[in-house]
Amino acid sequence: MKSGKVISGLGGSFRRNTHLNDDDYFFISFEDHFLVEDVKEKLFNEVVEYMENDKNIDKVYLLKHNKKIESHYKGNFYNVSDHPHCCVTTSLLPCIWRKSFFMRLLKNDVATPWEFEEKHNPLQLNCSVLISKSVILPVVDAMRQKTFNMEVFNQFARSKSYRYGEFVQKVTQESINVFTEMYNIWKNLDGVHADPIPPPKKRCRCLAYLREHFF
Repeated sequence: MKSGKVISGLGGSFRRNTHLNDDDYFFISFEDHFLVEDVKEKLFNEVVEYMENDKNIDKVYLLKHNKKIESHYKGNFYNVSDHPHCCVTTSLLPCIWRKSFFMRLLKNDVATPWEFEEKHNPLQLNCSVLISKSVILPVVDAMRQKTFNMEVFNQFARSKSYRYGEFVQKVTQESINVFTEMYNIWKNLDGVHADPIPPPKKRCRCLAYLREHFF
């Protein structure tokens, strides 16, 4: 699985991405999902093995949604319900997609990730999607609709975690320090009006990297 270019938007820009055109499957995640723990490498490699050997698999969801499980597939993975409004089948949260399945959905007239999910979620897609009972890619959606998701800060203050539906992700002080610094940089951008958050008490070893490469 090769790493491709950063994709802006959907539709034509995706189809023109030559790094993906040669791949049978690919990993997709958007910049608003911040990694807060190590990736479960063993489970991730299991996903890749199944995508390589079973061409009937259209997608593997890398977060957690146990209510959608229908039956055991093999190993640590389970088949997901393929019903309208299932969400997991159409979600653009971190997943590995079979390119042919994604391109089939992308043929519909969608311009944004939100439209992609909104248009396909009510449909019966006749697809095969897998999920693990463990989170493989531990992320927090620290950004939503071009603004910071303040509920991440609020829930951390109460429980040192972040709950989204049945999904509960532990959040460390180190991650909150990064979110806080990124929030305070973001609020100073042109056109942004937001209240400041106090700077982190402890510097994070990854802040220098973030500044060098993104700001």
